[in-house]
Amino acid sequence: MTESNLNLSQGSDDMPFSAPNIEQALDILTAEAANLSDTQNQKTALANVKLLRDLIGQTRVAPMSMPAPMMEAAAVGDTAARAMDVAKQVQNLGFVEFTAGLINGTFDAIIGATIKQMKAYAELVADLAKTLSQFQAENISDAQVNAHLSNRYPDGQGGTSVRSNYTFKDTTANPAEGVEAKTASEKMQAVVEALISETAGLKAPAVPLTRTSLGIAQGDTPITFTDAQVAMIRRAIGLTLASNMMDHLRAMAREGMARIVITEGSIRTKLTFNVNSTEVQATQKAKYDRESFGANIRGSAGWGWGRVSAGASYSNLNVNTVNESSFDSLTMSTEMIGEVNLKFKTETFPAIVTEGA
Repeated sequence: MTESNLNLSQGSDDMPFSAPNIEQALDILTAEAANLSDTQNQKTALANVKLLRDLIGQTRVAPMSMPAPMMEAAAVGDTAARAMDVAKQVQNLGFVEFTAGLINGTFDAIIGATIKQMKAYAELVADLAKTLSQFQAENISDAQVNAHLSNRYPDGQGGTSVRSNYTFKDTTANPAEGVEAKTASEKMQAVVEALISETAGLKAPAVPLTRTSLGIAQGDTPITFTDAQVAMIRRAIGLTLASNMMDHLRAMAREGMARIVITEGSIRTKLTFNVNSTEVQATQKAKYDRESFGANIRGSAGWGWGRVSAGASYSNLNVNTVNESSFDSLTMSTEMIGEVNLKFKTETFPAIVTEGA
């Protein structure tokens, strides 16, 4: 009688479990079963080996190799890369144009103010060089003359009494209000005296008003101005207003016309550009694999009888746990600041001395 035993199991350091070892074990079992002398036992043993092979083929799962390191997926710095892309757009914020506009606007304002002052000074010089009649024609309007006459010589109705269609009237006495009785001619003579006094300061070639030029003597009793008299009065009043205005300009010219001069300054622009990128990625992984295989065959043979028994066991345990979380954020803020500091002093143009001064 012969007896053979074969035990294969996972976990031995001398024979690590793998697919080739399983096949080798099955081949040995088949050979041992074929060597049995008893035909019936041989058939039974071979059938058992076949059953064992089929069993292993149905239940065996290809050994799972440890997963290779994760291939590079989305780059960990995707958020930072996006932040850099945003930062590259600073040229689209118009900072250069903003700075250029601030510089150009500041210098344009300074030059414009200087030109305005020079223009005013030139106009002053030109006005003082004109004759009184020229100055009156350019600067004194009929509306100004009307306003002056209405204010100084009112007719009681919002107009002036110095007009040809106005007739002076007698005024009765009213002691209660302190009003004295006056005739129409007396009231007109009072207006004539005031006009002569007002225009007395006119200098040649301008002609001041006189009773002779107006044709109204002291004892006359007129109650209405003629058209010629009104025209003469208006011309003299216009020249008087022009003369007074030129006197003011001469006084200004003698004092010196004030102007503003920029001495120093600075222009500063600032761009605050902040990009904050935050990315957090955490991954926790655990994997446990366990595979085991056991195969055994036992046979005995004697004279006229024999027995073969075979068995196999296989188990596979695979546990994967993954805990992964990720968070990213991207914030951006921009601020453009423009600042202009100018220092200036006040001085005057040179004094202007004219013949009429």
